[in-house]
Amino acid sequence: RSCHFSPDGTFVAVALDSGLAEVLDIASGKTMMSFGRHSGRVNSVMFAPNGKFLISGGMDGLCKVWGIQDMASAETFQGHPDTSITCIGYSADGMELVTGGADGSIKLWGGQRGKELMQFKGHADCVTACRF
Repeated sequence: RSCHFSPDGTFVAVALDSGLAEVLDIASGKTMMSFGRHSGRVNSVMFAPNGKFLISGGMDGLCKVWGIQDMASAETFQGHPDTSITCIGYSADGMELVTGGADGSIKLWGGQRGKELMQFKGHADCVTACRF
């Protein structure tokens, strides 16, 4: 569904149909970390610009922020409760997130704490890409 390279280029995060997000070592191809579970497939993953967090968005409408060091879910945002999250992105400074939904909406969030800052509606169909 989605993959994203770590800022230092040594790892790649992948979104899986199983509801997991995994981080693979590029040199060896081995799974280094496996992050939690969405209740449906994961559609999108992205490393934070500082490499300390990984975000995932899934069919369950949730956006999860995972701590790379402790492999724990730092925050879970009820991103798009009635639909799936189809795409996610970090701002360059890592202080804001963006999520796109199958319902055609886009939401802007405040950093790792998950405060919804703004919502944009109006797309007639699924948002397939969102970036800062």
